[in-house]
Amino acid sequence: VGKTRANRIGAARKVNRWQLTILSTGERTLRAQMTEGGKQMKVGQEVRLLNIPSARRFGAFDELHQFPDGRALADHLKTATSRHFGHAGPAFVEALIRDGRDFGAELDTVIKAPQFQHQDSQSGRAAGSFALFGMAGELATEWGILPWPTGTALAAAAEGYQAWLKARGTGITEHRQILQAVVDFI
Repeated sequence: VGKTRANRIGAARKVNRWQLTILSTGERTLRAQMTEGGKQMKVGQEVRLLNIPSARRFGAFDELHQFPDGRALADHLKTATSRHFGHAGPAFVEALIRDGRDFGAELDTVIKAPQFQHQDSQSGRAAGSFALFGMAGELATEWGILPWPTGTALAAAAEGYQAWLKARGTGITEHRQILQAVVDFI
């Protein structure tokens, strides 16, 4: 949330608000970091900073393309992204502005898909984030910004959500924490 400022007549200006999505390649989870510092992770942090396990067939990758191993592919991606960045974002925003569809209604449809089903409000919030990422990828594919086959982005988002859900466990986090505290006490 931006700072509250006054306009020319002294009244409060509209406060700017935004949301960010971050991707970290941290080898330690936020929970591990907080536990080491003697803190307990809060539920809101768990559903805002989604921890997704990334152990794949070749480290972080399932497909090496023409590279001999995961490290070579990761190094190539690092070099390529340091040279080529800032292209897709502006193109996506321009296409989003030009397109007149009701994206809120489309997102509601995506969230209701079986692969994003959720049992509680916490997993529902995470499902909504993954559905949004998948929908954005599908739109970028539709608009020719990404060269992926249709359905790839939604499938990847659904796979990420399912991996998060499996790692998190089922049920409301507070209930699991209470039960764990009882077990720890005993």
